[in-house]
Order: sequence, then structure tokens, then C-alpha cells
Amino acid sequence: MIIQVMMIAIISLFILKTFQFIYPLREKISCTTGMMATMIIGSMTGLIAGTILALNQS
Repeated sequence: MIIQVMMIAIISLFILKTFQFIYPLREKISCTTGMMATMIIGSMTGLIAGTILALNQS
């Protein structure tokens, strides 16, 4: 249980740091690039969280 909470906190921190990096650049990047970055962050977060949660269920 503690590992799951720690990993969710780490993933949330990663998302926040990425958002802080990308948000000031929003005027300089195109809409498509922003959409691709968002989809990559979302899919990687889902894959990592699903893998960690599945491994801890065993």
C-alpha cells in the first residue's frame, strides 16, 4: 500500500514539473505539439501507474 502511494506521488510530481516546464512555452508551440505532449504524458502516466498497481496486487 505504501509503495502505491509513493509511486502515485512521484507520478503526480512528474506531471506537475512537466506542466511547469511546458506552460510558459504555450505561446511558442503549436496546438498539435501541445496535444501530442499531453497525449504522451497521459499515456505514459497510465502505463506506469497500471504496471505498478498490477505488480503490487500479486
